Amino acid sequence: MELKDLCQKILKETPFEAEVYAASSNIFSVEVRSQKTQSISSGRTLGIALRLLNDKKVGFSYSNTFDTETLIKKAVDNLKFSSSDNLFHFATPLPSPKVPCFFDKTIAATSAEEKIELAMKIEAAAYAFDRRITNTESASYSDEEYEICIATSGGFSGSYSKTLCGGSMQAISQENGSSEEGYCVKQYEKLSEFCPEEIGRKAALNATELLGGNLIKSATMPVVLSPLVSTQFLAAAVPIFTAENVRKGKSLFAGKLGRQCGTEKLTLIEDALLQGGLASRPFDDEGLPSKRTELIKNGILKSFLHNLDSAAKESAVSTSSASRNSFKVPPSIGTTNLYIEQGKTSPEDLLLAAGKGLYVTRVMALHSLNPISGDFSLGAAGIMIENGKKSFPVRGITIAGNLAELFLAVKNTGNDLEFFPETGYCGSPSLLIEKLAVSGE
Repeated sequence: MELKDLCQKILKETPFEAEVYAASSNIFSVEVRSQKTQSISSGRTLGIALRLLNDKKVGFSYSNTFDTETLIKKAVDNLKFSSSDNLFHFATPLPSPKVPCFFDKTIAATSAEEKIELAMKIEAAAYAFDRRITNTESASYSDEEYEICIATSGGFSGSYSKTLCGGSMQAISQENGSSEEGYCVKQYEKLSEFCPEEIGRKAALNATELLGGNLIKSATMPVVLSPLVSTQFLAAAVPIFTAENVRKGKSLFAGKLGRQCGTEKLTLIEDALLQGGLASRPFDDEGLPSKRTELIKNGILKSFLHNLDSAAKESAVSTSSASRNSFKVPPSIGTTNLYIEQGKTSPEDLLLAAGKGLYVTRVMALHSLNPISGDFSLGAAGIMIENGKKSFPVRGITIAGNLAELFLAVKNTGNDLEFFPETGYCGSPSLLIEKLAVSGE
């Protein structure tokens, strides 16, 4: 049965106002090591979620089968345990923008043997990049094609399909008794864009650039955050921008709409309409048409992220930020293509502007960042900057500060915006931070 037909069938059988969410996917993955296949997996999944609204109460249920009768019964039963919500409602029909959600038919048409070869090319590229690459944890290729369909009793009905393919690599380097690991993860909309050599080389570079790293003396200094580290900070900051956390007093930006929360160099955008964005979509996971939202514009806090529920509670307009991590849970507030807008300065010129400082390429335990205070203290590693150029590797250090102060210390942004799948499709260019406390010896 087509997902659209399935959603409509469930709607017709439900006794109350309803929203049906259905998702199906085909996945394939292969992992290789030492040019030998370690594992292959593939499969098809189906998930259905149902929300019912009756007497101002919401009942939720889900299933991974076509047993619609049980699905509806569970949602009706769960209505009994739900608290009243006078403002809750489902999406009604609104024009959805034409978003280029690319569906690459060549992915399914490509044989498993050819996909295994792509994974092996990733590993081979890492070894070829630098003789100090002595081992690999794994190299992998994976792809997914999925379809999302949503229908509501309010009249909304929509669906879209999308494909993604990608690879990853974890390389190990050794030299003079020193050992380091480096990884790289990339995803693409089209198989024709897939570049195994890029993934292998990047993983090898990450594994070798910190070999022989030493401690430095503690100091407060200019810092350049690599695109990955900048993006990891941004991903950790997502809870700060959700309206639900703001309402509960769990955001350091609560009550600061319209106020300066960063330098004029800082613009933060959530854009589900981004051309080529890996998380772009025509509508959110409640059926609202996708939008481009400036959360921070030239340092001024302009908006928080809203879904239907938070927008109703705050008398605001939804930013179409409803997101489902799984069909097994109701939608919450999430992001698609969230990124810091890039500037015009090259990464090399950011180093020149720093003069003497630290280029940070790795941070650890960013999950410990406190969304209420913004305080952080993180293990880090990187490369010392001397005379505006990369000098020697540094490891075993700690960087500490406050996220609000970090935003206000962004002196410049690079022109090297990059998105990272492992951060939930967030992206950032390199950032020049005026000063940051670095603890070493």
